[in-house]
Amino acid sequence: MSELITVPWLWLIAAYLFMGGLAGGTFVISFLAEKLGYARKRTLRWMDSASVVIILVSLIPLILDLGIPEDGVLFYVMHLTYAYMTPNPTSVIAWGIWLLTIFIIAAIVFCLPDWAEYIGFLKWLSPIAKLLKPLKSIARWVGMISGLGVCVYTGVFLWSVGIARPFWGALVPVLFTVSALSTGFALGEVFGVYHVAYGPKKDAEAEEKVMRWFTKSDAAFIIIELIIIAAYLISSSYAGAPASTSVELLTVGWLGSYFWIFIILGLVIPELLYAYMIYFVKRVEKRVAMVLMITFLAGWLILVGGYLLRYVWLYAGIPTPIPGRTIPLPVD
Repeated sequence: MSELITVPWLWLIAAYLFMGGLAGGTFVISFLAEKLGYARKRTLRWMDSASVVIILVSLIPLILDLGIPEDGVLFYVMHLTYAYMTPNPTSVIAWGIWLLTIFIIAAIVFCLPDWAEYIGFLKWLSPIAKLLKPLKSIARWVGMISGLGVCVYTGVFLWSVGIARPFWGALVPVLFTVSALSTGFALGEVFGVYHVAYGPKKDAEAEEKVMRWFTKSDAAFIIIELIIIAAYLISSSYAGAPASTSVELLTVGWLGSYFWIFIILGLVIPELLYAYMIYFVKRVEKRVAMVLMITFLAGWLILVGGYLLRYVWLYAGIPTPIPGRTIPLPVD
């Protein structure tokens, strides 16, 4: 079968959506862990800092996809200034700009005192950190709310053009939000493994506790994600063309290999690994190396799966036919 290119966006936009959701989800999960009483040791601090780095890096594939105009960076500065000065509450992209901006500012305000305290070459930020420290609590809440908003926005971004591409229906924001939170747990597990293995011994117990909570929670989120995907595909298959054609393209078409790699390696295998650790490994202290290795592997598989989900969902969006034109379909 010949390849069917159904959407003008390339892998760069998939990367942008993935990293945006990962950044928001990571900050939200760190917030929840702290509020549930888990000690804010290195794992949680790394998660907060990583969310800032990831959300800033996510802008690179977006800019690369849009292209660099003759005016260079000035072009984007002018358009962002216009967007801030003339807010449009009916524009999904405008909401996204505001959510990203608020999240970036709040996350930096929250993390900067930690950077000044724990990162040697950033000690010079101490005077600014002292000024911002009273705002940490507010910034934490604002960052959590806006971070969750960013997770939802990555799905709403596609849903907003769902009329033109019916496969991107109302379940997209739900699916992408659950996936974003799942990848947030996964990144926390990767950090947790590192700090349990190589961090200060006095913090190892606290780091292990939060890592175990990440594992159990992510196991539940994977089940939820699988249920949403099943409901999504079933409802789309009965929605008529082009949504049903998208399902065929996704499951048995040229996207099928990517889709099933995502399902098996990005969801099913991590879930089995989690189940093994939760229900069969009773004495963690005697199998630390094995538990850390399994957790590390599961975390990375989920992160790769999170990107593949956005990739296949983007490319599976077949447009609604324009009167007088036909949709190009794969042919033998």
